[in-house]
Amino acid sequence: RCTMAGRDQLQKWMGQVMEMELTDGRLVTGQMMATDNTPNIVMSQCVERWPEDNNGSSRFIGLVMVAPKNMRRLTHIVRTPVAPSTKDE
Repeated sequence: RCTMAGRDQLQKWMGQVMEMELTDGRLVTGQMMATDNTPNIVMSQCVERWPEDNNGSSRFIGLVMVAPKNMRRLTHIVRTPVAPSTKDE
């Protein structure tokens, strides 16, 4: 079960980009959309990749729901805005 502090943290991450490592080694990156009381994690716009895949290939898998028993870790991905280039021409 999820603790109250854990639930609060999950709520803060709603709508944020997350990376989930699954127990089989896959990495899934997407936008966190929902949880339930288990807490299963629902993410949208997901991309899946294998970390040992040296060619960097990934595939779009869309919407996913993952049970806690299939999750090794969940990480918040902080996106830093990139300022446009200001080259003098």
